[in-house]
Amino acid sequence: MKHEESILQSEIVQLLQLHRIEFFAVPNERKQSVQSAMRFKSMGVKSGVPDLVLMGKGGKGYGMEVKTPSGVQSPKQIQFQEKCFRLGWGYAVVRSLDDVLRVIRLWGFLDD
Repeated sequence: MKHEESILQSEIVQLLQLHRIEFFAVPNERKQSVQSAMRFKSMGVKSGVPDLVLMGKGGKGYGMEVKTPSGVQSPKQIQFQEKCFRLGWGYAVVRSLDDVLRVIRLWGFLDD
C-alpha cells in the first residue's frame, strides 16, 4: 500500500472505531520477498481482497478498498468487487473520510 493510502486507511480505522463498527484489515501488501509472498499465499492471502472488511447485521459483509484520489483498482480488485456483488456483499472504493461516512450511512451502520 502506498504511503498516502496507508495514512488514509489509518484515519478510516479511527473513524470506524469511533462509531464502534466491527471490521478487520486484510494485510495483503505486495512489496515483499518471494519467500514471504509464497508463505502468505500458502496461508490464504489472495490478491484483490479489499483493504478493510466490515461485519454488518445479519452476517452481511462489506468490502472497503482504500485508494488515493487518483488511484485505480487492479483487475484482481475489480474481480473481487464483482464477486462481492454476486454474493450480496456491499463493496466500495473510498478515497476520503467523507466517502467512508457516505458509504457507512448507505450500508446502515450509522443511525442519523
